[in-house]
Amino acid sequence: MIIKAKVKDVFKSKGVQLPDTTYNLLNDEIARKIRFWAQRAKEGNIKRLNPEDVWMVIGNPWKKIID
Repeated sequence: MIIKAKVKDVFKSKGVQLPDTTYNLLNDEIARKIRFWAQRAKEGNIKRLNPEDVWMVIGNPWKKIID
């Protein structure tokens, strides 16, 4: 799902080594997130995921907890 070289470069730029097994765990986690988002889009009857609709799929991180 994710591009291995780019992910490793990000970690390397911060001085962190990223073994292949760790990369595989991160890749699996991201794949599960994407499948979850796709399911939410389907349940929300979204036929085309436009930028303004992304918050409906991933949730609104800026939503106020206390009104």
